[in-house]
Amino acid sequence: MPAQTLELHVNHRTHAVAAGPTTPLLQVLRGDLNLKGAKHACGLEQCGACKVLVDGRDTPSCMLPVREVVGKSIETVEGLARGGELDPLQRAFIAEGAIQCGYCVAGMLMTGKALLARNSRPSTAEIREAIHRNLCRCGVYPRVIRAIQRAAGHGPDAPLYAEVVPEGTDFLPCPQAETAALPASLQAYPNLDDWFRFSADGVVDVFTGKVELGQGITTALAQVAAEELDVALARIRIHTADTALTPDEGATAGSMSLEVSGGALRQAAAEVRYHLLTLAAEELEAPLAELTVVDGSVRHEARGRAVTYWRLLGDQPLGVQAAGVAAPKASAAYRLVGQPVTRLDIEDKVRGRPVFLHDMHLPGMLHGRVIRGPYAGARRQPGIRGGHAGLPPSTQVVEDGEFLAVLCAREDDAICAMERLAARCTWRTAETLPSQDRLYDTMLEAPGQTFRVVDGLPVAAPIPPLDAGDPGRTVRGRYDRPYHMHAALGPSCGVARYEDGTLTVWSHSQGVFQLRDAIAQILKMPRDRVRVIHAEGPGCYGHNGADDAAFDACLLALRVPGRPVRVQWSRRDEFVYEPYGTAMVMDVVARLDPDGHLAYWRQSITGYTHMGRPEAAAAGEATLLGAWSLAHPRVPPRARPSLARHVGLHRNGAPQYRIDETVVVKRFLGDSPLRVSSMRALGAYANVFAIESTVDDLARLAGADPLDFRLRHLEDPRGQTVLRLLAARMGWQRRPPRAERPGRGWGVAYSRYKDQQSYVAIGVILNVDPETGTVRLEEGHIASDSGQIVNPDGLSAQLEGAFIQSASWTLHEEVKFSTRGVTSTDWEAYPILRATQTPRLHTYLVRRDGHPAMGAGEAAQCPVPAAIANAIHDAVGIRLRTIPFTPNRIRRALAPDA
Repeated sequence: MPAQTLELHVNHRTHAVAAGPTTPLLQVLRGDLNLKGAKHACGLEQCGACKVLVDGRDTPSCMLPVREVVGKSIETVEGLARGGELDPLQRAFIAEGAIQCGYCVAGMLMTGKALLARNSRPSTAEIREAIHRNLCRCGVYPRVIRAIQRAAGHGPDAPLYAEVVPEGTDFLPCPQAETAALPASLQAYPNLDDWFRFSADGVVDVFTGKVELGQGITTALAQVAAEELDVALARIRIHTADTALTPDEGATAGSMSLEVSGGALRQAAAEVRYHLLTLAAEELEAPLAELTVVDGSVRHEARGRAVTYWRLLGDQPLGVQAAGVAAPKASAAYRLVGQPVTRLDIEDKVRGRPVFLHDMHLPGMLHGRVIRGPYAGARRQPGIRGGHAGLPPSTQVVEDGEFLAVLCAREDDAICAMERLAARCTWRTAETLPSQDRLYDTMLEAPGQTFRVVDGLPVAAPIPPLDAGDPGRTVRGRYDRPYHMHAALGPSCGVARYEDGTLTVWSHSQGVFQLRDAIAQILKMPRDRVRVIHAEGPGCYGHNGADDAAFDACLLALRVPGRPVRVQWSRRDEFVYEPYGTAMVMDVVARLDPDGHLAYWRQSITGYTHMGRPEAAAAGEATLLGAWSLAHPRVPPRARPSLARHVGLHRNGAPQYRIDETVVVKRFLGDSPLRVSSMRALGAYANVFAIESTVDDLARLAGADPLDFRLRHLEDPRGQTVLRLLAARMGWQRRPPRAERPGRGWGVAYSRYKDQQSYVAIGVILNVDPETGTVRLEEGHIASDSGQIVNPDGLSAQLEGAFIQSASWTLHEEVKFSTRGVTSTDWEAYPILRATQTPRLHTYLVRRDGHPAMGAGEAAQCPVPAAIANAIHDAVGIRLRTIPFTPNRIRRALAPDA
C-alpha cells in the first residue's frame, strides 16, 4: 500500500511519518523514528520483546498496523526516562541486575510499567501473570519479578544469593606464587600494547579476545583489570573481539572467559603496573618500594610528589613485553575483585539505547533478506513465478545459483519483497528424515565409531564386555535427550561493508577470528582483507545462526561496494536453519556390591557431533550456510568425532564418585538428520542427567538417603562441601515423609563441570499433578564453588540463568520434525519456560579467595534435569528417562496401561 503521511504521538511528541498504513508500528518506530528500544524478535506477537505502551496498555508492536495508533499516545522504553532521569522501574531493574543479554528488557519494562499503572502494589503472582507473555531466553525472570516488586515499594524479602565461607583451613586464601607464569593467551600475545592502552582522556582501553554474550564478562574483566592496575572501574573501557584490534583468544565458549582472558589480563595488568611504577620511580626519584597507587596516580607520600600513568606515558605506547616477572596481587589486597558490581552495560539497555547489532544503522545502509525454503535442504527450482513484478520500488534482487535475496533501502520494503518472492518460488523437498517417534531407536541402530573414554579422553582401546553381575543389585536404564534449539530471543543478524577491497563484518558470533577465516576462504580473499568485529546480540548459548547471517550480509555487500548491508533472519528461518544441540542416547548399567557400595558402572553414549563452528575447511567444503546454495556450491564438512578431553559427546560422561570399575563408551554417529553444532554444556547436560538419575536409583536400591549416598562415594572435599551446603540450606534432612506430602517431591543432583571447573549441587522442590501430568517447580537451590569470585552478583546471575534454561530444556523443549524437516517454527511450536512456571531460586556461593577462578556459565546446566527427575520420582514414584518431561509423558508413566 502506498505511503501516507501519518501523525504519531510518541513519547510526548508529535511526529509526521511517511509510511504505508498497514506497516507494523515496530518498523516505523525503529526505521523512521530511530527508536531502537523495542525489539524485533518473533514478528508474531508471541514473545513481548517489541512491546510499547499504547494509551497506557502494554501492546506488542510487531504486527500492529500503524494506522491503528494514529491519535493515540505511544510510549517506548526511551520515553520512560523524563529529562534524562531514570524511571523508578528502570532504577529497580539496575538495582536487581535484571538483565543478562538484555534483548528482552525493553518489553519487560513496558509490561511492568503498565502493570504498576493499573495496580501499584501487585502481588508476586500478579507480577508473574503480567509478564507471562514476555519471554526471556536467558532465564532472568526471578530478577525481573524482584525489580517490579522493588519499584512497587515492597522489595524482595530476601537476597537472591548468599556468599558462604565454611569453617576449616580448606577455605583459607590460596598462597600466591612468587613469580607468575604467563597464561596461554599472554604467551601468544606478549606485547602488552595488545592488551592495554592509556588514552589522553584518562581512560584505560582494555582489549580482550572474548565477547559479551549476556554473561557479564565485560564487567568481570573490567574488575580484574582495574584491580591489578589500581584504577577506578569507571576508567576502564573494554574492547571485545575484533580481528583488527584484539588478541585472538579463540571462541567465547566452554565457560572459559574468566579462566582464559581473565587470567591473561590479570597477569598483563600486573606487568603493566610494574612497568609504570618503574618509570614513576625514575620520574619521582624515589624507591619503587615506597610508591603507592591511587586511581592511576603514583605517589611518594614522604616527598609529597605524584605522577599519573597517563603523564608517564604521554602519547607513547608501553613498548614492553610480558616476562612473568610481576606477581599479581594477593587476594587479601583486593578492593574490586570479589565485590558485587553493577553491570557496565545495564543502564544503556534499560534506557533502550541502540547497543545491539540489530540496532546498528550506518550511513547509506541497505537492508537485505534472504529467501530460503520451508525446510533445511529444500532445493529451489529454476525460475520465479511472476518474476520481479510488484516488488517495492528500487528493490535489488540477488541470485547466485539457489541463493536468492533482496536489497532495499527500507527494512519494511525488504520484508515485503522477501515475502512476495518467497510466495513465487517452487521448492523441492525430500522425505529424508527418520520418523520422530523412532529417533532414538534409529540412532541406536545406526553404525558408528566407538571409543573407550578414559579420564575424559576417547582412546582406541579394547572395550571390555558388559559385566551383567547380580541383577538384584543392578540398575539399568536408557536415557534420551532430543534435539534442542538455541532459540535466541532475537533472530540472527549480520552487517557487512565491502569497500576498497576490504570486507568489514559486524557479527554477534562467538568466534570472530574463526568466522573471518571461514569467510576469507569461501570468498577467496586474503585474511588481512577481511575484518570481523563483534557486536552484541541476543543470548545464543553456542553456535547458532549468527555466523551464517554475517556471511549472508557479506554475499550481498559484495554486490553493492561502498554501501553497508544489514541482514536479519526471520523467526522461522532462525528456528529452521540454525544448528541445534544434538540428540543423545545414554545406556547405563550400574551395580552395588553386597555392602551397598558402588562396584560397577558402564555408560554408553550415542550421538552426533557437537563441533560445527565456522572455520576454514577442507577444499570444496564450507562451514557457512550460504555457501551451500551458490552457483558454485561448497558442501558441509564431514562430521568427525572429537578426541579431545571432555569435548563433545563424552563431556562429563563418567560419574565422579568412587567406583571399583568404570567403563565409558562413546558411539559417534557421523550423519545427523538435522544440522547440529555446539550448544551450552555440549554432552554434559545429558550425561549428568543419566548419571545422577542412576545414582538416585542406586541409593534407593541400597536403602540409603540419596544425598548421604552421594557423600559416601564422593572423595573430593570441595564437592562434598557444596552438597552439604545445599542440604543445610534447603532443609534436606527436615523434609517431611512422603506420605505427608502427596505429589510433592524433593530431588538433588551434583556434578563438577568437565571434571575441572565449577562444582555445582542442585536441589529442586516441586509438585506433580497426577491428573494433568503438570510439574510445578516450587523452589530451586543452587550451591556452587567456582573458585575465586570476581563479581558475586554476576556469578549468581549466570547460575540462576543456567538453572532456568536447563529446566526449560527438561520440561518443555524438543525440536519437532516431520520426514521433510523441522516443524517447530515459532514460540508456540517450541515452547520455553515462562515467568509463571519459574521457581523461587536460592543461590549459595562458596568463597574461595585466592584460588583460581573456574568457569561457571554452563556448570549449573548439568545437574538440573536429574534433580527434577529425582524430585518427580520422589513425588509420584515414576522414573522419567526421556526429555522433555511433558504432561503427556508423565500421565503415560503414571498409567502405563490406560
